[in-house]
Amino acid sequence: MGIYRRRNAQPWTAACGQKETVDITHAKGLASAPQFEGHTMDAIAEYSDEHHRRCVVELWETVISYDTAHNTPSLAIDKKLAAADGLFFVALSGHEVVGTVLAGYDGHRGWLYSVAVHPSHRRKCIGMNLVHHAEDALTARGCMKINLQIVSANESVKTFYESLGYSTEPRISMGKRSSRISRCREIRLGKRPLRVQNSHSYPKRPRRIGS
Repeated sequence: MGIYRRRNAQPWTAACGQKETVDITHAKGLASAPQFEGHTMDAIAEYSDEHHRRCVVELWETVISYDTAHNTPSLAIDKKLAAADGLFFVALSGHEVVGTVLAGYDGHRGWLYSVAVHPSHRRKCIGMNLVHHAEDALTARGCMKINLQIVSANESVKTFYESLGYSTEPRISMGKRSSRISRCREIRLGKRPLRVQNSHSYPKRPRRIGS
């Protein structure tokens, strides 16, 4: 299911329905976001592999179903770090990671992935804060539209994103695993290698000399 972000959605403080109290930490690398009564998140920080990997892996194994090898937490983290785009964020309660969000931007569209909040910290606006933090990071890079995908049967997650201004789009989501790309090409080509010619491989035409 494809859904997108409407930029006129209400601010997350209003949507949460809680009273804003004080600003949280202004330490380097941490988000300066509002704090709420009963709120158990201290800050949002950019992911640090040295400090956050173990907690993120445990969180994702707890709340996200991984039915394919290419989605395992450690591999997903490694792939995201290789992108080096600064779009991997964690919500912190003290030194504990209680939520995550991954964002991506290819210069055309922005995407959100792996929005996760620990079950013991849900319904405290952490997920909402994470989504808006990622949205701000994408907007700062010039992103004009943000997409995400959810399982069509997951009504509670759909309702959550609708409350943040996302709407279902009339799109069909399609995918293809990279491991199947070369195999499909072999079948189409009868396992014959594809010859790729460059500009130097074509025979030169003889020059015609006028009389």
